[in-house]
Amino acid sequence: MSLPVIREAAPSDRRQVAEMLAEVWGGGDYIMGVWREWLSSPSGDLLVAEVDGRVVGIMYVEYRPAGEAYLAGARVHPKYRRRGIAAQLTLECMERARSRGKTLATLATSVRNLAAQRLAEKLGFRLRARVVRVRASPLSRG
Repeated sequence: MSLPVIREAAPSDRRQVAEMLAEVWGGGDYIMGVWREWLSSPSGDLLVAEVDGRVVGIMYVEYRPAGEAYLAGARVHPKYRRRGIAAQLTLECMERARSRGKTLATLATSVRNLAAQRLAEKLGFRLRARVVRVRASPLSRG
């Protein structure tokens, strides 16, 4: 297996990304819903990690005002995890943000995603807040 190549996503990557996401989330991922927006956004970069011609990872960096960059949508194909691909994607996003004068990078992840939390801490991120999301069905009128 060759080393991952991190590059900007292209429209032609759509099928491979969708196939990868089906392996990651069983097809229930929001990324395909924002694919076109992220791909064409003037305020962000959509990156993929490619190994031997196959897309195995993805991440988006949004360049926000006031020196902030927001990292989103980090995904790595299950068969390619624990090889440093998420770290490479994150570092490339941070480098791109730095080159645009951004001085703060933020991200959000599930409290259950311990691997993402460990990686973020290893790369210098610090926990600033915990968010609890609660869902409820509307009450029926009796």
